[in-house]
Amino acid sequence: MTVREIKQAVYLMDEETLTPELLQQLITYAPSKQEMAHYDAYTGDIEELSKPDQFSFEMGQVYGYEQRLKALLFKANFKEKIEELKESLRSIRLASSELRHSKKLARLLELILAMGNYMNKGNTRVGEAAGFRITFLTQLDITKTADGKSTFLHVLAETCYNKFADLLTLADDLATLPEAAKGIVLTEDISAAKNIEILL
Repeated sequence: MTVREIKQAVYLMDEETLTPELLQQLITYAPSKQEMAHYDAYTGDIEELSKPDQFSFEMGQVYGYEQRLKALLFKANFKEKIEELKESLRSIRLASSELRHSKKLARLLELILAMGNYMNKGNTRVGEAAGFRITFLTQLDITKTADGKSTFLHVLAETCYNKFADLLTLADDLATLPEAAKGIVLTEDISAAKNIEILL
């Protein structure tokens, strides 16, 4: 295709000519603002420029060039993204159900609360707590024992191993969790899908 033909296809938003592969290449090599400033300042003959520069110069004259390409690429990949998103949401829902109904997880959380209360015994501010923030679970490996040699996580693992061996198979109750974690990342990435319920 000539530069003029590609330029015309971009103006017309021609989806047959501008395949997803071609769109991705055009986006990758779209001229930057700095490059466009150089092209705008150029007063010589366009034919004297190298072919890549001629191409970038011409494409830069298309109003909203990069935005057009990105919009077309999004549209071309939309159905595929929807299917990915639907599958991810199914995984998230299943994992949520597993989390809610896992008796082993409930017992583990009870154990963490009891151990936390034991550690904080005598502390009027946090002692004998009825619960804890979910963010506390991310701090189990940094909460040190009195001697500083172990963490809450070490003590918890040892306690489960010695006293509550059935909790060691907790992962069996939460089989969908790893896949759901990936799905959460995907749903965050698709910011253009403002209302996920529409996609379902």
